[in-house]
Amino acid sequence: LLYTLCALGVSTSPAFLLGGRTHATGLVRAHAAGVGFKRAEGSGSGSGSDASGERGTVVFTAQFDHVKSSLGTLLKFWLMGGCGDAEGWNGVGELEAQHEPTGTLASIEIDVGASTVKLTSASAPSLVGNLQLGLYAQALLDELHDLATTEEAEPEDRLCYPSGAVSAARESLGVRRE
Repeated sequence: LLYTLCALGVSTSPAFLLGGRTHATGLVRAHAAGVGFKRAEGSGSGSGSDASGERGTVVFTAQFDHVKSSLGTLLKFWLMGGCGDAEGWNGVGELEAQHEPTGTLASIEIDVGASTVKLTSASAPSLVGNLQLGLYAQALLDELHDLATTEEAEPEDRLCYPSGAVSAARESLGVRRE
C-alpha cells in the first residue's frame, strides 16, 4: 500500500498516516492523494449534519457563475449509475454516496443561490478512506466538467457554468489529472 501511495505522490509522513489532526482549531488535514480537507462548521441543517452541528469535512467547493436546480436531479441519476469512474462508490441517499469497502460517506451539496457545488464527508479521516474520497471527488469533478463544457447547450443553458470552476476546485485538491 505504501509503495502505491508513493507512486501516486501521496505523503507518507507519520503525521499524515496518523490522521494529521491539528490542535483546537477544529481543522483536519488529511492529505490522501494530495487532497486537503477542512472540518466545516455548520448550523446542523443540510446534508451530512450530525447532532453536534458539524456538516463534516469539506472536500471541495466549486464556485460557478450559475448552477441550475436540475443539476441535483442529474447527479442523483449519476449516483444511481455508479458514480462515474469511482470504483466501490454507490448512491445511498439524496445526493449521498458510500464507498463499499471502507464505509466512507460523501454528500454533494448544491446551492443554486450561491452557485456552488460542495462535496463533504461526515466520515472520520483515515488513510484509505481519504484516498477513496479523493478518487470520488475527481470522478464528480469530471462529471461537472462534462456538464459545464457540453456543446449540446448554450453556456447560459448548461446545468453549471463555467468549466473554470471545476479547474479551480481540482486545484484545491492538490492533485493533477492528466
